Amino acid sequence: KELTDTMVLGSIASSKQKEVVVVGENNVSPASELFRLMRFNLKFISKGESNQVVMVTSSKQGEGKTFISINIAASLAIMGKKVVVLGFDLRAPKLMKDIGLKYTHGITDYVVDNTLDVNSIIIPYTDIDNLYFIGSGTIPPNPGELMLSDRVGELIRTLKKDFDYVILDTPPIGKVADAFSLRNYVDYTLYVVR
Repeated sequence: KELTDTMVLGSIASSKQKEVVVVGENNVSPASELFRLMRFNLKFISKGESNQVVMVTSSKQGEGKTFISINIAASLAIMGKKVVVLGFDLRAPKLMKDIGLKYTHGITDYVVDNTLDVNSIIIPYTDIDNLYFIGSGTIPPNPGELMLSDRVGELIRTLKKDFDYVILDTPPIGKVADAFSLRNYVDYTLYVVR
């Protein structure tokens, strides 16, 4: 707070819980309540507008980007918003593994294969209504160049029409430049600091 005038959306206390999804409809744990506060603040800065694209990034690995992405999405979905989380860490994907979802095709497959439809890469999360995920897909040899493809923009624009929130779980912006190539598609960036 002393270093920046940027709004601090919320603070999530560390926990010994092994669960990745800590937000639930009837869950009143401290972590769940803190995500509800973050959800309120996110709605405040977005002025209640829907069809928002939110990028989640940080300076380095291990700061909790995926954890924050999953749980802010779950918090919004529980409120009745239709939310999709995209695993944009194409170099070291962990989103789908963390939530235990299996998939065949993901972002990279969609980008390189023009015959793939957006709906073929969206996976519903059965434990929470309105919550969907898209995995990163096959690990490419050239993730930086792949992120510059027009198909990435097409994917985000298509999802924005059908979802209230599109959340991009990205690699650390301080380590690789991949997230910078997404900046033109996002309405807000959540910068995670641990």
